[in-house]
Amino acid sequence: MSDADQKQILGLHEFEKALKLMVDKRYTESEGYLKETLKILKQAGQDKTLSYLYVLKRLAYVSFLDHRYTESEKYFKVCSELTSVVTSNPSNIFSSQKNLLLFYTYANIESAATLGEQLIKDIEDTLPVHSKELCFLMGVLKFSLTLIERVLLEERLSNCKELVQKLSQVRA
Repeated sequence: MSDADQKQILGLHEFEKALKLMVDKRYTESEGYLKETLKILKQAGQDKTLSYLYVLKRLAYVSFLDHRYTESEKYFKVCSELTSVVTSNPSNIFSSQKNLLLFYTYANIESAATLGEQLIKDIEDTLPVHSKELCFLMGVLKFSLTLIERVLLEERLSNCKELVQKLSQVRA
């Protein structure tokens, strides 16, 4: 984001207030000010700028921190889709996709796997430095999935053992 873009949003009282509230962990109030900032930017015809994306990403973070994952997902998705409209810079595009992937890794592991596989298929569109990062993130994701599968398997085995014990007690 350019210096002019930063000055534009940092000069908005609503955005400054939103950041202060976010730091104070008053996420619901911060969300209102961030939405007001987005409305101001949209009215000024700035809804397809990096400034707008920056504020929208902050809104996604605030929703995430407030445990409103459905809203957070919506904002991260819009950021990811809008980024390729706003800029052709591969670093910006990858960053927005990575934010969505990281969100999914926390909130919806199946969606993370699906998105990650799609990003791997499109790896030619990614800068080499980001390709390494994506491969690392996918490795972490696959490791997490393996751990989850192992825990679920152990739970099933434990439940089966308990069931066998109960059946043995009933027969005796």
